[in-house]
Amino acid sequence: MRTRRLTAWAGLAVSAAGLWRSFRRVEVTGSSMSPTLRPGDRLVVVAPPLGPPPWPKPGHIVAVRDPRQPDRILIKRVGDVNRAAGTVEVVGDEQTASTDSRTFGAVSRSLIVGRAVYRYGPSARRGPLPPPWGVPSSLMTSHKDEFDRILTSTYLDGIEDRSLGDIRAMRTECQEAEVALSYLRRLVQGRLDIVHAYLEHPGSDQPPDLSALVEELPDILSSGPGRPPGPGHLPQLFTPDTEESDLTAELDAVLGPDQIASLADLGVDQLRDIATRLEAIEQRLSSDRRALHERIDVLQAELVERHKTGRATVDGLLS
Repeated sequence: MRTRRLTAWAGLAVSAAGLWRSFRRVEVTGSSMSPTLRPGDRLVVVAPPLGPPPWPKPGHIVAVRDPRQPDRILIKRVGDVNRAAGTVEVVGDEQTASTDSRTFGAVSRSLIVGRAVYRYGPSARRGPLPPPWGVPSSLMTSHKDEFDRILTSTYLDGIEDRSLGDIRAMRTECQEAEVALSYLRRLVQGRLDIVHAYLEHPGSDQPPDLSALVEELPDILSSGPGRPPGPGHLPQLFTPDTEESDLTAELDAVLGPDQIASLADLGVDQLRDIATRLEAIEQRLSSDRRALHERIDVLQAELVERHKTGRATVDGLLS
């Protein structure tokens, strides 16, 4: 039972950030984040292997490169986020013991290594790190409305009469929507893999070493049900430029972060019901992604045609 609980929480730490992300282990060495974190705490940090992570929200705990010594990793809490300037303020919870943005200023988003989500040691303090202050996990109506608008059957009507700027803007919003849906689909797949791990590999009463468990997480998450390959489009972006919690209401209603820790207490029928509902979400998201790919292809073809006929420059085509 204990093994399965630890696997669920640690698995969520990785899957909640998308399966195409990497993760690393970081040990806290100072007291700048006391009392939340203490020297010797060992953390799982998730981050994308390509490009910066999604914009953090105030209250997130992140690993960040020291701007004065980039090979040194600091663990801090996010303060102000300035998207226009591309910077993030990082501060320690214990001000008197922290060297942070109050000393070296806001840091570039590119220096953010990733978000710390799980403390796997010492054993007495293991568990998920607290969420940002007062932030619910919900799907913002504005995002759902945008997806619905783009996926309507009339979205592409009259594109031949639209301006070049309009076509480029439509292509961009379709690409951004595709990235968001792909990201959400990865989250669904990660949680589905964890549920299948319970269904297919009953847990042992002998708890494993936590360090070894963290090392084995990729195998746990990759052992889920086989899936057909995607349509083969190379994404133009790698992470959605929106808050993660803005996308996850439906997913959380089926299997939220808090529920994952209780999967070990559920019966087989309950687990199968959860898996069936997650599979239905995954299938719908896959269908929506295909529709977005079709729109992107049509818009790109229109831009290419305008270039061939002299109605668009190369710079206009690529911008």
